[in-house]
Amino acid sequence: MIRTWLTAAATSLILATTPVLVHGEAVAPSPPPVEAHLSETALAELSTRGSNGDLRAMTELGRRYAEGRGVKRDFDKAFSWLFKAAGSDAEAQNALGDLYLWGDGVEQSESRALELYRLSAAQGFAEGQYSVGWMYENGKSVTVDYAEAMKWYELAAAQNYAQAHNRLGDMYFNGTGVAEDKGKSRAHYQASADLNDPFGLSSMGDVYENGWGVAKDEAKAKTYFRRSAELGGCDGIYAMGNLYEEGELGEAKNLDLAFQWFSRGDVKNCAFSQLALGRFYSDGIGREVDTAEAFKFAGKAALTGSSVAQLRLGDHYSSGDFLPQDFDQALKWYRKSADQGLGRAQYRVGYMYLEGQGVKADYAQALTWFRKAAAQDDAWSQHQLGVMYENAMGVPQDRVQALKWYLLAAKGKDDDAVAAIPVIKTSMSAGDIAKAEKLSRQAGE
Repeated sequence: MIRTWLTAAATSLILATTPVLVHGEAVAPSPPPVEAHLSETALAELSTRGSNGDLRAMTELGRRYAEGRGVKRDFDKAFSWLFKAAGSDAEAQNALGDLYLWGDGVEQSESRALELYRLSAAQGFAEGQYSVGWMYENGKSVTVDYAEAMKWYELAAAQNYAQAHNRLGDMYFNGTGVAEDKGKSRAHYQASADLNDPFGLSSMGDVYENGWGVAKDEAKAKTYFRRSAELGGCDGIYAMGNLYEEGELGEAKNLDLAFQWFSRGDVKNCAFSQLALGRFYSDGIGREVDTAEAFKFAGKAALTGSSVAQLRLGDHYSSGDFLPQDFDQALKWYRKSADQGLGRAQYRVGYMYLEGQGVKADYAQALTWFRKAAAQDDAWSQHQLGVMYENAMGVPQDRVQALKWYLLAAKGKDDDAVAAIPVIKTSMSAGDIAKAEKLSRQAGE
């Protein structure tokens, strides 16, 4: 899981995370832990217990089949066991809700998922409480309600549920539905780290590396990142690889060790490690250029559901990197990323509608997507809105609106917008210029 406050930086696909070192020596990754395969005897015993009405056995079987933990993943069997236990077992209710939320083995139904999460939460099950909070935070089957989300997260956190501490930490860090408070954010990350949660550990690494409310402490940051990595945390693993790739924090570059850490991330299906491996092959970092391998890792990362990876894959198709240019595929992956709310992907979709790439040119659609991205301070989209208002592209010509958007884009350091501002001002009255400047200030507040 990637830091939610790094979304803007993530569009560049380079995350500035502090890597880890132990005792001042370069340390290769230890082999990743392997989930033991459940023996036929153990599986038969567990199945017998479940068939005899043992709720815990039913739930364990359901979760194992849903997660592919110790058994081959089988959503049909997962549903069968969880449905039997969900009449009264809170854990089964929550796990069955997960199947409905994502449509795994059943017809997707967010409303049914929420119903099951509520049943689980009503029994005081921490994971069920967290799930209800997540639905409110993300507007799944309900209107987005951050206060309600925090209420449920706090109930789960009170039971030492690490993921709830992580979400509360993120919300306080970003000021999502609550006043930004780095102290409260840090307290929740620390609580998660104390529970040995990989995300909480890597978050505390970030805290000490950046000095967020504490004195910067490189040693503590390294310790937290390493602990996260050894527990299989994607952030910690990426941090380790990044250290050796960049040679940061006074350490020498070691591209072989960087590759080893990113490869471990690939085993864990960590999108940013997979993207890093793709860069190694596309740019010839420590190995021969191999476009087939580069594309393979870009595709693997996109299939994890990472919006940033989907954006990267769309870029590859759009520019014809590694394979023939394909605007249809580019638009497909941009849309997947844009639908998750990534501003730069929303800009890409808008631009494809503007230019008629992979789709019929449609100014109305272009404006819709540019506005979505501009609302996230995407400077490219803000500049493009200025162009469209200045040149009456899908909207009546409106130089006041055009200048407003140029000013906002210039604030985001868009060079084209900076160049456009003095030009458009020559055709505007002092009053209209003042009006545009006021609008840009209001929009930026």
